[in-house]
Amino acid sequence: MTAAVTGAGFAAGVVAKAADESGINWAADLGTHPAIWVAALSVIARFAPTVRWATLRAVGFFVAMCLGYYGWAVVALDFGSGPALRRFLVLWLAMSVTAVPVAAAGMHRACARDGPVSGAVVATVAGLALLTGGAVWRLGLAALGLVPAGFGLRPVQAAADVVVALVIAGVLPRHASTRAWALALLLPAGLVVRLLVDLVSARLLSRPATGDPVLTRECDESCHPAQTAGAARIGRAVVLPLGVTIPVLWQALDGSYGVLEGV
Repeated sequence: MTAAVTGAGFAAGVVAKAADESGINWAADLGTHPAIWVAALSVIARFAPTVRWATLRAVGFFVAMCLGYYGWAVVALDFGSGPALRRFLVLWLAMSVTAVPVAAAGMHRACARDGPVSGAVVATVAGLALLTGGAVWRLGLAALGLVPAGFGLRPVQAAADVVVALVIAGVLPRHASTRAWALALLLPAGLVVRLLVDLVSARLLSRPATGDPVLTRECDESCHPAQTAGAARIGRAVVLPLGVTIPVLWQALDGSYGVLEGV
């Protein structure tokens, strides 16, 4: 099973990079925005038999995904192996062996147990899918009349973000109380993580565009036009682990968990 999950990760990376360079905006968004990857991590963690297997399978999937994504960029798309590509590969591989196993362990435990702490962990992970990609955020701003004409709204990606978040929060947990808490906390958790993403991204995006083709597929509309989507992804990569670390570590402490949940 672990080998199959790892193979699926490599295939997913290749498909995501091919979609990224396909010229089809909605396909590129699905492959590069966080929702699909948060969904993959959550499903792997939920259905693993133990915490150990949840972490191993999640790490295998995401390491293979990184190799497939950037390997396809080099071999098939002839991006070369310049410093920008190597930097992003190292960044995502580092996340795959640090933040990913922590999140997978937390999700496995949270989906198996009931109560508010479990719900908070699930809501935090679901919130990453809901708002950090920006599509739902943009639609909300548009509904309030706070975006200019021609602003890219990405309705397909927004729908995917909402569906993924609702499935993670409302379907994956085994216990009804966990699902209820996760759904109740979904929007607040998503807003907190989104604001953290904006804060870190704003600092990173103060640097000028690099001109590297790997980094300049499209500028995120929430950023200054001179900035790159690649830099925005660095911001998300820094913040996503922060968004899950505190509740996940809390969840992983069995002693504290038993006191809080009465288990």
